[in-house]
Amino acid sequence: MSRFGKTKETESKLSHNERLEFLGDAVIEFITTVHLFYIFTEYQEGALATFRGAIVQNKNLVRSFKKP
Repeated sequence: MSRFGKTKETESKLSHNERLEFLGDAVIEFITTVHLFYIFTEYQEGALATFRGAIVQNKNLVRSFKKP
């Protein structure tokens, strides 16, 4: 069910969120890649890929959003 400001609830056309999760993962990876590219200008592609992989792991993302 989704409302999004509507007065009447409507059934979602998506049976699950896997496609949205796939898209969200790609967006997070892209934003992380851009930041690493500009912050660590002295590193080569391999090191940047290693950093990105460590950052975008689910356990690390969850940790960064948890309240202290």
